[in-house]
This record gives sequence, C-alpha cells and structure tokens, in this order.
Amino acid sequence: MELILVGPGRAGMSLGLAVTAAGHQVVAVVGRGDISRSAERLGATVVVGDQPMPAADLLLVAVDDGAIGEVAAIVAPRATELRGAVHLSGAVRVAALQPFTARGMAVGAFHPLQSLPDPDRGAQALSGSAVAITASDPVLHEMLERLADDLGMKPFDLPDDRRALYHAAASMASNAVGASLLLAERLFGAAGVDPAVARPLVEKVVAHSFAGGAAA
Repeated sequence: MELILVGPGRAGMSLGLAVTAAGHQVVAVVGRGDISRSAERLGATVVVGDQPMPAADLLLVAVDDGAIGEVAAIVAPRATELRGAVHLSGAVRVAALQPFTARGMAVGAFHPLQSLPDPDRGAQALSGSAVAITASDPVLHEMLERLADDLGMKPFDLPDDRRALYHAAASMASNAVGASLLLAERLFGAAGVDPAVARPLVEKVVAHSFAGGAAA
C-alpha cells in the first residue's frame, strides 16, 4: 500500500516505521514544524502549506484526539486521490473525519492497543498486539485487516458507538495498572526493599487474570 502520514509523533512514527518495514510505502508526511527528519526516516516526501497530497491508498491521521476534526478539515481538500482515511484514536468517533466523507471517501479508525513510548520501541511493540478496526465500508475494512495482518497484529472490530467504553477499558488496563505499580514502587522504597522483587508476582497475577478471568 501507499500511505500518507499526518502527524509524525510517537504513534504516527511507530506505525510509519512498522508499515515501511512490512513492505508498504509512506509516500508523504504532513505536519507542523520541521518534520524533515521524520520524512527522511520513512523515505517520504514532506508536504507543507497548501501543497496538494500525492495519490495514496490510505491516509493516517495521527494527531491528538482534540485536533482530529480540525486537521481533517484542513487536509481533506488537498487529498483528492485517496481510497480512504483513518485516525489512530481509540476514543474519537469516525464522524470526526466527515470532511473526507463529504468528498466521497471511506473513513475509519485503526487503534493499536499498545503502549508506544517512542517510535522505535513502538514499532517493535506492534507485532503481536491487538488493533481495533472501524470502517465505513467493506473495502476499507478489508484494507485495514490486511494492513494489520502484514504488521503481525490481531485485528478486532469495534463498533463506533462503543468507542468511549472501549477507551475507558483500555485506560484501566494500562494507565491504572501503571499508576498502581508506581504507588507500589514508592511503598517498597519506603520499606527499603527493591521494587524489582515484585516483578514475578505482578507477572503471575496478570497471567492468572487473563487465564481464568480477573474476577476469579
């Protein structure tokens, strides 16, 4: 596939590096500020100002949740040769991409259910991870499933009207666990104990929770 990346931050570059390694091509990178290094890493062209976008199979909107609608409104008129556009958010509904829909393009979401601390570690973490897929038509859905397979990811369908619940669950499974471990680390430290002693315990608790259900 040929892809356009809008927003070469942690999530965008993680996915960009992964799709490039999987044999796809990022043909253009769009963003604010100096994004030349990001584009160079992906072998892509930098698109700035009012420049038109090149033709592509898929456009990835990888910006902050609150900026998705605004960015879609700016980019859609300049991306006239696309098969589809998706955002990477787990919480924002695909209606935020309405400027693309108004131009007859399929829209959706492709949300990797994984921690992406930086582009390199993020790209490596994608393989084996789950990814939530939402698509406005079957052709885009098939395209996103194929992309997930090429990245070694495990796709699952996410109804657009369940995104808030899904995002809350994902936050509990990641951020809340991280906060709990931080508190435990501080308590171990106050007791004069190396927090690393808890790693086997934590790993077994997580393993048992998934094997038999957290309630058990």
